[in-house]
Amino acid sequence: LQGRLVRIRGLDAPLKPNDETRRKHGAPPLDLNGECGHCLHWDAAEGVYAVQTFGGAVAGVPSANLEALSHEDIEGLGIDAVWPAAVSGATWPFAELVADGLCAKGYCVVQAFTTDVLRESAAEEVADKPGFDEARAETEVAYLGEGNTTRCALLEVDELGRPPKDALAYLDRQLTELASFLAPFAAERLGFAAGERSAAIV
Repeated sequence: LQGRLVRIRGLDAPLKPNDETRRKHGAPPLDLNGECGHCLHWDAAEGVYAVQTFGGAVAGVPSANLEALSHEDIEGLGIDAVWPAAVSGATWPFAELVADGLCAKGYCVVQAFTTDVLRESAAEEVADKPGFDEARAETEVAYLGEGNTTRCALLEVDELGRPPKDALAYLDRQLTELASFLAPFAAERLGFAAGERSAAIV
């Protein structure tokens, strides 16, 4: 199951966090039945697989409580590609799936591994950003659509050598990484040479 996408099922009780997680974050037990995620590796000492759920939790789950997802299962979730786990380093197949999706449909649905806390923090940080009202007339529709009433903000350009300073910067870093993953495919699949990325509009 290592490296596979899996669904957790049949756990008798919510899983309790380990002592370190409970001490640092005060995390409560989690009911992960029905959750999907990426099977990272086998923990021989504990006799469980380490699974990172789509909601960002990492838990030790017995193999009897894991079901490998088929290609049809993944399509049923509405996912085109899954963000590569840090331990796998499998960025090339991921980038190829994203490039193929962009070529075929003009978009690609990527499943990432982020927690509710991270996403909520990023949303709060967006609300505190000053509004951006300097879009050129010839590009405004392309970015924001026709007749838009959107309030948007422009982030500072991300740099890989600089640690993300907050939740919003962490998520923006994923766009920077995605751009670097796609760069080898851009000329052939997407019809342009990918160099530096532009600042994100949120």
